[in-house]
Amino acid sequence: MKDCRLTITVRDDDIRCEMENISMVELATLSGYLQMLVGQEAIARGVDIEEVKTNLLDVHLESMISLEDQLKQGKLKVNNEEVEYGEEEDYD
Repeated sequence: MKDCRLTITVRDDDIRCEMENISMVELATLSGYLQMLVGQEAIARGVDIEEVKTNLLDVHLESMISLEDQLKQGKLKVNNEEVEYGEEEDYD
């Protein structure tokens, strides 16, 4: 993986994300790493691995439903530009 940066900031319930020199592959890899961190923390707190997997899958599925809803409602922006439903974007 090449050098890249992903900065996630939360202020007043607003989640902001800044990315630098990052492709879909790096972004997916970092996403998986974040899920592992959440899983490790949950296990350290006594949560069963099967429950961790189920909960993380639920989070993923709800996130994709939310993404699709935003796209259909015209509320999704990539690089400060609205993305229309059905429009394909080259992210690499």
